[in-house]
Amino acid sequence: MYAVTLGEVLPVIGSFGNHLDYTVRLKLRLRDKIDDLFLKEAVEKTRQRYPYLCVRMKKDNENYFYVKNPAPIAVLHTDSSIRLNAEETNFHVWCVCYHEDWICLDFYHGITDGTGMYTTRFNFPMAQ
Repeated sequence: MYAVTLGEVLPVIGSFGNHLDYTVRLKLRLRDKIDDLFLKEAVEKTRQRYPYLCVRMKKDNENYFYVKNPAPIAVLHTDSSIRLNAEETNFHVWCVCYHEDWICLDFYHGITDGTGMYTTRFNFPMAQ
């Protein structure tokens, strides 16, 4: 268990107290339709590599905190919005959705902000 920091308080209070949704969705379109078996395998490898993201948010009378969540990360075949930290996502604060040739990474803004995704430069080899 670890406590929510002061910097996370506003999204947390908004989510729990006012039922606001602080889910961030990053969408990526591929050339081909998604193979759900490959995607589930990739998500499992990601879960193993980043165990600190595999948490559930809870609260008691005074505090908000994260606890380890051993349940599988949800991989959902939908393009609809989802609710994190709920039954449909095995109470995780992130999940992966897919539909046709789209992958959507949904995560709670209080656990990560996606900065690395926005600043990544893709270097593809030039055709010869």
